[in-house]
Amino acid sequence: MDQKTENQGSREDRYKLFLKLFRENEDVLFGFIMKLIPNYSVAEDVMQETMMVMWEKFDTFQEGTSFIAWAKQIARYKTIGHVRKSQRRSMVHFSDNVIEELANQEPSAASQNEYLEALQNCIHKLRDRSRKIIQLRYLKEMKVKDIASLMGLTHNALSKHMSRIHHSLKNCVERTLHAWDVTNG
Repeated sequence: MDQKTENQGSREDRYKLFLKLFRENEDVLFGFIMKLIPNYSVAEDVMQETMMVMWEKFDTFQEGTSFIAWAKQIARYKTIGHVRKSQRRSMVHFSDNVIEELANQEPSAASQNEYLEALQNCIHKLRDRSRKIIQLRYLKEMKVKDIASLMGLTHNALSKHMSRIHHSLKNCVERTLHAWDVTNG
């Protein structure tokens, strides 16, 4: 076997290993990104960018170490980059410090999917008007002042309403996870 064929085989083996490890950890990684950027479509974009960087840098990954820890570090940097880009477009997102804090307070891998499922259930339990506000803000990425105008509210009134919605969702998720006996540690 010549050197070119040997390198090609080695590269193919690395690619297969990358795909195997990625597929095994894909849900956990996406849950991690969703926690940092709670917008499904934006999180999907960051996930794609993260996967591309992971493949480009896969030669730096050392077998036997934690693939998910390595992947989350890349995802963290891609998320920070996305937030900085978004801030230049004057969108409101988490600061770098908040992202770092959220990333470091990560729930266990087993509870991430339960957390997202609980959040979805709680959003569905909201009154129609509250659910619409959440959808406009986080799915459509509308500014608070634009939502207030659309809903016939003042900026201050909508901000207070959104605060109550967030509080309600937080409590609902905590109750749901407790009922499901899911812990965050």
